[in-house]
Amino acid sequence: MDKLKSPIYVTKPSLPDLQEFMPYLEQIWETKTLTNNGPFHKQLEKELANFLACPTFHYLQTEHWHL
Repeated sequence: MDKLKSPIYVTKPSLPDLQEFMPYLEQIWETKTLTNNGPFHKQLEKELANFLACPTFHYLQTEHWHL
């Protein structure tokens, strides 16, 4: 059996260009907010509420566990 010359990926993420993503990382580092209820979480909830025409949309409750 011949060995494969390159790996075959079952799944491979589609990632944005790193430079496109850097402003978001810089904001996270500046605010030092890494919680589930941080600025990006709140912004996503707000935009989903507008999109769904539901002004009281607060569905993105996530759990964060530490051992």
